[in-house]
Amino acid sequence: TFALNAELAFRNACCMVILGLPFLIPTGHVKSLDDFTATGLYTLGCVFFCVFNLGKSFGETVRNVVHGIKGSLTAVFHIWALWAIFPLSVTDDTPPYVFWIGVADGIVFI
Repeated sequence: TFALNAELAFRNACCMVILGLPFLIPTGHVKSLDDFTATGLYTLGCVFFCVFNLGKSFGETVRNVVHGIKGSLTAVFHIWALWAIFPLSVTDDTPPYVFWIGVADGIVFI
């Protein structure tokens, strides 16, 4: 219904403002925020992750976050495994099967 979707949009907008404050406040005004964002641990990707996983209920949100983390870890594992097997990646000198193994892995991942 419209009311539930409007409430979700309002909660999402409030969340975006709160999570985006370190990026909205000019550099040099709050030293602790500058130091925190300079570490690279908190980026705009964290804000987007929260927005993309927001659900209509707490349970739906938790489920979305768990699946998002599992998907990210699976992608990292695939990248790590392919780099371990083929450390030189695909170049003009590599045999064609290296490319096709990467394509097959991408198809299996999707």
